Amino acid sequence: DPSRRRVLIAGATHVAAVTIPSLRSRSHRIGDRSAGRTAELVGGRGLAVAGRRGLRVLDLRTWRTRWRDRAATGVLASGAVVVAIGGGVRGRDARDGTLRWRARGSGDARFSAVAAGRVYLAGPRALRILDVTTGRDVAALPPTLTAIRLLDDVTGA
Repeated sequence: DPSRRRVLIAGATHVAAVTIPSLRSRSHRIGDRSAGRTAELVGGRGLAVAGRRGLRVLDLRTWRTRWRDRAATGVLASGAVVVAIGGGVRGRDARDGTLRWRARGSGDARFSAVAAGRVYLAGPRALRILDVTTGRDVAALPPTLTAIRLLDDVTGA
């Protein structure tokens, strides 16, 4: 969380907020053991946490839930867009959870990632690439790749 000079460490049931450089920490309970599996910093002031009990976005000032997506089991984030994975793939507004877009036929993605303004969904039939702000298809590639590693910001060598 660069705006507050702290590091957030998300576990299955708690998030620890460690202030830099003092290393003081505070722990915040986020739910039971099934609550947290993946977490992403969203919109600068929120933390999206997803797991078997759905996705919720927490306000980092109050630690209260801003909004939920009960169908999601995974989360990706890019700027002001939260990508909810599970029960399909949806792009939601980070502030209030408003649905921006829904990607049809993406429920079978085995791998998903966000980089450089794109959502990458690898399924058994194709690697789909979507625009993160609109959800529109940018490309579909055959599923010949066995491993994918996305680098969002590559500079110099």
